[in-house]
Amino acid sequence: TRGLDEGRNMTRMERELLSELGCSSPFQVPGALQKLSKAGLAALAPVVIAHGASGEEQAGRILKEEGEKLAQMGAGAANRLELKHPATAVSGSILEKCKPVFQAFCSEWFQYFPGAKLADGKERVEKGAQYFYQVLKDGRTDSDLEISEK
Repeated sequence: TRGLDEGRNMTRMERELLSELGCSSPFQVPGALQKLSKAGLAALAPVVIAHGASGEEQAGRILKEEGEKLAQMGAGAANRLELKHPATAVSGSILEKCKPVFQAFCSEWFQYFPGAKLADGKERVEKGAQYFYQVLKDGRTDSDLEISEK
């Protein structure tokens, strides 16, 4: 709302999101977002994705930031687990269906883990859990096991 306070006009995406949320003012958005379920929040993603695909700068920035945040969360978990070379199964609809989010995720992930391998698209989270179980069970390090590149 800061930009709107300064006289900036709302973008098409902002107007569409207001409509989707049933809000008549940007000042109503925080309250509307707090009331949304996870599914309700996810239902807003296609609006941002569509505007990002049409080249709207704000939407593109949002998608990029979300991909980076997903990588940061994953890297934080890997670091807490003391994984030096984590094999990574990329899963989740936003990563699988939204190329800008996936690209931002990969770019950020490879900054944390240069040379990291991404699991093949057919490999799923279950394989990642099985992999981690084997590492712990056998007393091996995370770099002892191989995983195919995506």
